[in-house]
Amino acid sequence: MIASIEHTITYSNFLFSMTVPCIAAWFINWAMLLVWYRHSLEIFGCSSGTAIDGQPVLTEEEEKARKDTAAETFMYKMFLVFGIFLMVVGFFVGINVAGLAVGFGVIFMSVRTVRYSRAKAKRRNWALVDQISEKYLMQVDWPLLVLFSGLFIMISAVVQTGFPEDFFHEIFKECFNDPVSDCPILFAIMIIAFSNVISNVPLILLIKPFLRSMEPGKVSRGNWIYISWVCTLAGNFILLGSAANLIVADQARKMGFDILTTINHGKFGIPATTTCCIVGIPLLITFMQ
Repeated sequence: MIASIEHTITYSNFLFSMTVPCIAAWFINWAMLLVWYRHSLEIFGCSSGTAIDGQPVLTEEEEKARKDTAAETFMYKMFLVFGIFLMVVGFFVGINVAGLAVGFGVIFMSVRTVRYSRAKAKRRNWALVDQISEKYLMQVDWPLLVLFSGLFIMISAVVQTGFPEDFFHEIFKECFNDPVSDCPILFAIMIIAFSNVISNVPLILLIKPFLRSMEPGKVSRGNWIYISWVCTLAGNFILLGSAANLIVADQARKMGFDILTTINHGKFGIPATTTCCIVGIPLLITFMQ
C-alpha cells in the first residue's frame, strides 16, 4: 500500500533501507523468545513441568498425509524456487510489485492445487476430482474479512472529514515538514499508538493526507519508509495492532487453544516491540536510502 502511494520507493531502496534494522529486530525477538519461553521450549536447563504421555505426535493418518505430501512436492518446490527467482528479478527491474506478486501467487496456488489433486488421486486410486479448492475456500475467515472491510470503510469516511490531517498537523506543528528528521521519537510514539487503536494498515489511510503535504522526493520517501517499518513493528505491540495477530488468535481458538489473549500477547509484545524500536529506529535512519 505504501509503495502504491509513494512512487519514488523502489524495491531496491526499500530492501537496502530495511535490511540492517530488520536483521537487528529479528535477533532481538529471537533472543527474547528463547529467554521468555525457555520453560515451554525446555532450553537453558529448564523443563516444561509436564510429562510426555508416550503418544505419537502425529496420528497414522497424519503421518500418511505427510509422506504423500513429501512424495509429490519436490517438483513443485523446484518450480516455486524458479518462480520466486524470476519474481525478485522483476522487482529489481521495476515491474509493478503488486501485479507481479499477485500474478505469480495465482500461478503457484493453481499449480499446487492441480499437482496435489492428481498425485493424491493416483496414489489412492481415486477419481480425479478437485476437492482442494473447496477446502481452501471453506477455510476463509469470512467474519474477519467483514470486520476489516467495515474498518476500512469507516477509516475512509473519517479521512474525508479532513479531521485526521488537521490533527496530525497540530501534533507535529513543530516538525510537520519532516517528522523523521525533526521529531522521530514523537513520530514513532504516534505511529505505535494509532496502530494499536485502529490497526497498522488503516493507519496508513489515516495519515496519508498529512504526508502528502510534505516535500516530494527524498523527504516524503524517507517518512513513508519510516512509517512502514515502525507500524509493522507496532503490529506486535498488542493483539489489536495487526490483522495477522487477530487471524492467528482466531485460528488458535478454533483449534482449542484459547490462550492468545490481549494480556498474554502484551506481556511479551510490549517489551519486545519497545526494545526493537529503540535499537532499530536509529539503524533505519542511518541506512535509509
